[in-house]
Amino acid sequence: MKKQNIIKTSREEKGLLFGIRYFISLAFIILFAFMASGCGDSSYFETVDSSKEASSENSGASKEFSNVSDEKNPSSSSGSPESADSSSNDEKIYVQIAGAVRSPGVYEMQKGDRIFQVVEKAGGFSDDAYEASVNQAKHISDGDFIRIYTVSEVESFNERREVSIEIPLSESEASDIDVLNTASENDGLINLNTASKEELMTLPGIGESKADMIIAYREEKGSFQNIEDIMNISGIKEKAFSKVKDKITV
Repeated sequence: MKKQNIIKTSREEKGLLFGIRYFISLAFIILFAFMASGCGDSSYFETVDSSKEASSENSGASKEFSNVSDEKNPSSSSGSPESADSSSNDEKIYVQIAGAVRSPGVYEMQKGDRIFQVVEKAGGFSDDAYEASVNQAKHISDGDFIRIYTVSEVESFNERREVSIEIPLSESEASDIDVLNTASENDGLINLNTASKEELMTLPGIGESKADMIIAYREEKGSFQNIEDIMNISGIKEKAFSKVKDKITV
């Protein structure tokens, strides 16, 4: 009987020890799992932070490289000088043209245009226009007033030494008056050194080709020193000179 009790006690002790060991083992497993999970989270966040730092460094390096590239190639980051100039030429201005043109009025032009382009927009010179009364190669400005005089006005001016104008003279128009003053001072003679192509073509025997040669001569050789120098132009000799000598000056 005593032996059976001892065996029973021994079995209970073994069961108790087994239970204690089981719970201790379970506790270690849970603790290890928790520690492993915590380490994993820490590793994950460290990896993310490391990736962000690497990305930030790469972005900074890209910006520095971009800045260096822009300094070496300034035209890539901003408009080229040519495009700036081109845009400036697109500026619109307004000028008025009056007098001996087919359609006088106010016209929209581009900055940098010249008087001959305004004349073209106005339909060209009228039949009675004195074309030499204006410098057609002159640049125009916003607000300019351009007056084209007629042949009769110029003739009247030569006779009376004045032109009747109902409005104040603009800077452009005052320049035209200077041309007319020069013409009057020469008593209506054509000045070989200042005459336009159209003026030269009004001389007897002087057509377009000879007028071009006269202009080319004074550009290459300088001013005509006397009216006889016109005979240096090919095709103009004594006979042709005799027709124009009373109509030209230098």
